[in-house]
Amino acid sequence: MCSSHVQTFYLLSSGMWMLRAPSFTMQLCERCEFNGANLRGALLAGANLQSANLQDACLIDCSFFEADLRSAHLQNADLTNANLENANLEGANLKGATLSNANLKGANLQRAYLRQVNLRETHLEGAKLDGANLNGAIR
Repeated sequence: MCSSHVQTFYLLSSGMWMLRAPSFTMQLCERCEFNGANLRGALLAGANLQSANLQDACLIDCSFFEADLRSAHLQNADLTNANLENANLEGANLKGATLSNANLKGANLQRAYLRQVNLRETHLEGAKLDGANLNGAIR
């Protein structure tokens, strides 16, 4: 699923993306395109990733602590062991994503699309799931 070769990017003030080391901190990436990117282990705590395209991305071991992922596109993304504690995923599309052993404590998943999501050993204590679509989710 995720290749062992790590590709990590960061946003320059000029608006250009640059390849960097395996982890980074990012503040603003609204509507950014990371379709299929390997961001394994990236530190994205507090990042604004609203409406970002992270479809098919490798997000294993990433930290999205308190990140804004409202309306993000995370279809088929691999979020195994990811930290999404207190993240805002309201209205996000996670269809087919893998969230095995992910930390979603206190996360806002209201109206999120979670069809066919793998939630094995996922920590959901205090998560808000009002209006979320969990049809076919694996628990």
